Amino acid sequence: MKISALEIVGYGKWEGKKIEGLQDFQLFFGANEAGKSTIMAFIHSILFGFPTKQQSLPRMEPKSKGAYGGKLVLEDTIFGRVMVERLRGKATGDVTVYFEDGSTGTEAYLEQMLGGMDRTRYQSIFSFDIHGLQNVQNLKEVDFERYLLATGTIGSDVLIRAEERLQKRLDELFKPSGKNPKLNQQLLKVKQAFATYQDGKRNNQQYLRIVEELEGAQAGVSRAYTERQGLRMEMEQEEALLKVWPVYEEWQFLRKQMEQLGDLDFPANGVVRLEHLEAREKELNAQLIQWQERLVQLVEQQRASDLWSDSDAEKVDGLLEIWPLFQEWQRRAGELELDIRYLDQKESQQFASLDAVKVIPEDEDILTMRLDVSVEQDLARLQQESEQNRVQVVELEQQQAWKKHELEQTQKQCEDLERNLWSSAKFQQVQQQLERPETRKRTVYPVPVIGFALLFLVSLILAGVLQWVILYGIAALFLVGMVFAWIGFARKQGGKTSYEPAEYGAFMEQKQARAALKKCYDGMDHLALEIEQNERRLRELQVVDTDLDAKWQAYRELFFLPSDFSGKRLESIFFVWREIKQGIENKRKTAKDVQMLRGKVAEWEANLEELVQQLDLESLPVVEQVMLLKTKRKARKSFVAEIAKSQEKEEQLRNQIAILEREKKFDSA
Repeated sequence: MKISALEIVGYGKWEGKKIEGLQDFQLFFGANEAGKSTIMAFIHSILFGFPTKQQSLPRMEPKSKGAYGGKLVLEDTIFGRVMVERLRGKATGDVTVYFEDGSTGTEAYLEQMLGGMDRTRYQSIFSFDIHGLQNVQNLKEVDFERYLLATGTIGSDVLIRAEERLQKRLDELFKPSGKNPKLNQQLLKVKQAFATYQDGKRNNQQYLRIVEELEGAQAGVSRAYTERQGLRMEMEQEEALLKVWPVYEEWQFLRKQMEQLGDLDFPANGVVRLEHLEAREKELNAQLIQWQERLVQLVEQQRASDLWSDSDAEKVDGLLEIWPLFQEWQRRAGELELDIRYLDQKESQQFASLDAVKVIPEDEDILTMRLDVSVEQDLARLQQESEQNRVQVVELEQQQAWKKHELEQTQKQCEDLERNLWSSAKFQQVQQQLERPETRKRTVYPVPVIGFALLFLVSLILAGVLQWVILYGIAALFLVGMVFAWIGFARKQGGKTSYEPAEYGAFMEQKQARAALKKCYDGMDHLALEIEQNERRLRELQVVDTDLDAKWQAYRELFFLPSDFSGKRLESIFFVWREIKQGIENKRKTAKDVQMLRGKVAEWEANLEELVQQLDLESLPVVEQVMLLKTKRKARKSFVAEIAKSQEKEEQLRNQIAILEREKKFDSA
């Protein structure tokens, strides 16, 4: 698409101006304020609409308040050769497109021919000034390539629109910082599931480690019990050996005496000794019978009494050994239950502080919340970025208001200057009248000045080559002559021109006013550019603010907060949720410990109840039952000790009788 002709009905300083036969390369040449930039602005306005009052661009309305707008003839468009007309109407003007077949179209056809191009990209790529060149760097590489392709490819607008539709569809499916697209929601679910999996994996490993420790402890208890039984058997064997130890010592003593005596003859008083031994034997037998009767009485008394069997006594010993642990279990369980009540009260207070949370989530939902250090750091970073973005927005808005005010003042200044200006025709007429004498006379060249200048250069070159001082002096003389010749030439020429003082003064004032107006317009352009840059920066900051708000919204949903909750308070809410989560974890761990301790207490009480039923004891409270068991165990130990003493005495008597029997045999021999 190219522009072959234009017609300015009314735009800026131009009215009723036609320019036809525009070539592929067309040069517009003219002095300052000739209207070159106005033609460029006219093309922009016809293609993209007149600037609105809210925009910073000047509208360039005719000073005569006449017709506003014009026409462009475009060739090589998707519709062939067309003429686009835009005149005063709505805010951006009313557009009519004239086709070669005589039909007309609306602004929609113009937008199709432009292929999605807007004013900013057009000015940055195809129609730019020094300020526009500075804005090229703001274009993204993708947009630059897309619109360069659109300028050289027929039908590329269809491809661009298709690409935009596909890109819009892709944005609906996924955005890197989005939340509502389907893929973003699925990725969030995957992350949450993975976090749950990691927590379960850590908890499972901890559970397996605790199970291994429990199995090791149970194995240690079994080994300790086995060692205890073995030590008890060894102790009983050693106690039995200790009982017969006096007999063994006596036997060793007698054996040594017999070895020392050797073979002996029957002594003379052997009969007396034998009778004495028999009497001693009868006495010992009588004592033995008494102790045996005593032992029988004890055994019958044991059978008649309610003393326990050895297996029952062993069970009682086992229960009474665990009795101190049982008391510790009960005490510890009571303390942990107090801790649970305290945690419940603290949790209620913490939930009360979360007044913005309308629906309290379940404990399982709270435990799945990500409240680690990375979230805390992310919240702090978001808070910092939001504050920086807010400060930048406030500063830019203040700058924008000041620059708009300055632009209004500059525009008023330009309007004041324009009111006092001559028309272009009058200014050009006066300028031609003042310059006509100068243009008619023959150009006069300052020959003496040129001659002295050539002699000065030749002398200076020779002086530099030959290094003669006198040549430097001659060159200085030629320089002085050139200066005097130039002064005389200037006076002669200055005296040949004469102007009317009043007319010349007014012309110079108009010339200065036009220069000031140009400077004023340049200032307006500069301010408009700065305002546009600030607006672009504000839009960028608004996009950043939208992205930050999306991140804030994600944390609001994580913390079960409404969408209008202030982001500044999220960090404090984060710490409250983390304390609540930690309290729930501690409460659950404490509840497990209480359950384990209560299980041990119940198991011990069940064993006690079973033993009480087995021993046919009276059902009493636990403490009284334990005291009764301790009393009965003490009585049984005393009775068993008395039986053991009787058995030991019987064994001693039997040993003494056996010794007497050996002495009798020895004496008989």
